[in-house]
Amino acid sequence: MGIITKIGERVKRSKDLVWTAVFVALAGWSAYNLGLLRAQQGVSPAQDAAVFRARATFTPVGRPGQGSARSTSTPAHSDPRVLVSKTSSSKKYHHPWCASANRIKEANRIWFPTAEAAQAAGYTLAANCKE
Repeated sequence: MGIITKIGERVKRSKDLVWTAVFVALAGWSAYNLGLLRAQQGVSPAQDAAVFRARATFTPVGRPGQGSARSTSTPAHSDPRVLVSKTSSSKKYHHPWCASANRIKEANRIWFPTAEAAQAAGYTLAANCKE
């Protein structure tokens, strides 16, 4: 018997294993290439994770100082407003989508229209709250 015949018989006996191996190889190849595509677009895994964390937070609705109504909507990173706590001695400001901003009680919130306005008042960006 020739070598080709032996290989053919071996493949016939383990047909299920061959299809499983082909499927795993195609899935791995697809995942690898999708990762390359995401990298070429400039999206890092950390950015993806930040999007998911931001969607899980609560943010105030309406203009600053209006009641304590809350929503589960994602705060837009284009929202220029920042907030500070009037009881904090650290003089740090937070963007509405930061997790630390959600820990500030509604009664203690002071809103600034922009980060520049907060900086002019002597506040600095909190280390755990990045742009």
